[in-house]
Amino acid sequence: MAYARLIEKAEKIIIIKTTSVKNIAKLEDGTEKSFWSSKATTIVNQPVTQPISGIKGLPSGEAKEIQIWLNNQLDLIDRAYEQNYLNGLVGGHPVIKHSKSDDTKYELEPCFIPGCKVGEFIGIIAGAKPRRNIGTEKKSQPTEGFVRKMREEGRLAEITESLVNEIVAEMAASNCRPQEVFSEEERAALYEAERQLFYLITQAIEKQSPLEKRAKEAAVERFDRLKSSGPEGYLIGKTKPVPVLLQEFAAKN
Repeated sequence: MAYARLIEKAEKIIIIKTTSVKNIAKLEDGTEKSFWSSKATTIVNQPVTQPISGIKGLPSGEAKEIQIWLNNQLDLIDRAYEQNYLNGLVGGHPVIKHSKSDDTKYELEPCFIPGCKVGEFIGIIAGAKPRRNIGTEKKSQPTEGFVRKMREEGRLAEITESLVNEIVAEMAASNCRPQEVFSEEERAALYEAERQLFYLITQAIEKQSPLEKRAKEAAVERFDRLKSSGPEGYLIGKTKPVPVLLQEFAAKN
């Protein structure tokens, strides 16, 4: 019989196989007595991303059961991260039960899963930190006189920052892929809105070609700074679900 346990913050799985061993004990009167005991052997230690099937010494039926168990554990962990994000938290690591002391330590936490076995996820993400929401940290939408003020301060390149930050924050608050946050109709509306400023500049102020020669490099650099500005910027250009991307960012930082 084989059983599995998660280890190393759920990054790896070990599979342990138990076998019955016959033992012979010699008694004081010189006679012998046989008895059976169980011997546990670790037959695999591998990343959770690798399939369970095909492991030497593990019957296909048991491999299938362990794979189902592993998938369920990883799903519970993903949902815990997603719930943390909705609660304004990012990062941290899943708590895997090592002993009954973990039950005592976390049993009062609202996400605690009672009755877990050693080697299972107990519902807690430890070490999570409050996420930074650039959409609420930046200035609000421009008001009357805003362009004149930015012009006088030499900051015209920043007039769309608050709008861009709010759009990115809207993306960061979702559970789907960044490309799926806005509906097809909403994406078209955003494009239409962006074109108004573009057409105004290139048709009423200066042609596109000479402008790009002078300012495109600076515009690209500004956008690159947005992409590297924090967890929300990390979403740009990525295709995984938002909660997964935020977890990746937290792990790297």
